[in-house]
Amino acid sequence: MARNKAELVLFMTLALGACAGADEKPLSTGREPTLDLDRPVPEGISGEEPAPLDTGEAPAEETDEPEETEPPAETDTEPPEETEPPVDTETEPPVDTDAEPPVDTDPPVDTDPPIDTDPPAGPSFAVTVAPILNNYCDGCHLNGGGSGGLMLDDGASAIVNVPAPQLNTMDYIEPGDPSQSYLWLKLQGTQVAAGGSGNRMPLAGGPISPTELATIEAWILGGAMP
Repeated sequence: MARNKAELVLFMTLALGACAGADEKPLSTGREPTLDLDRPVPEGISGEEPAPLDTGEAPAEETDEPEETEPPAETDTEPPEETEPPVDTETEPPVDTDAEPPVDTDPPVDTDPPIDTDPPAGPSFAVTVAPILNNYCDGCHLNGGGSGGLMLDDGASAIVNVPAPQLNTMDYIEPGDPSQSYLWLKLQGTQVAAGGSGNRMPLAGGPISPTELATIEAWILGGAMP
């Protein structure tokens, strides 16, 4: 810092001397000016480095060696502990209890056998009635005999839903209704009261027994099945 101040003083001195010399004009004598070698050189122009100014402060000692700095203290630090990565546990999504259950649109399967609402079939003509008629009507209405227009060789089809010639408002046998069956009236002897004619049947062998009449009546009430 002292050296910088000395250089500044030298610079200002040279600048002032140059300005003073520029103001002085040499007298014109008709001769070339001569260099006055005996003129004293202003202080600080001799080319020598001026003495440092005394500022009252001790000059700083210049040291070429850099200051030694203590290295940072080594601290024994433990390496970070290795931590295991978190275990990814798959969790099931929460159950939505508010959701409505799916509607089963398939109809329930009925494993029970269907209930037969139809009444059981009644007795058949061939099993229950034909043997009775064969026993009493063989000579007149069977095996080619057709007395009064009644032929029983064709079985139930000859009398069921077939109009009676003696009373055309009735069939020989009306399924389910003995009172409207003309043959049933003839076997009981009530045909005349109903508007029919002739004698009670059968003529040969006497009247049919009450048990056999009940069998024929049950057959008519059961639907007069063949």
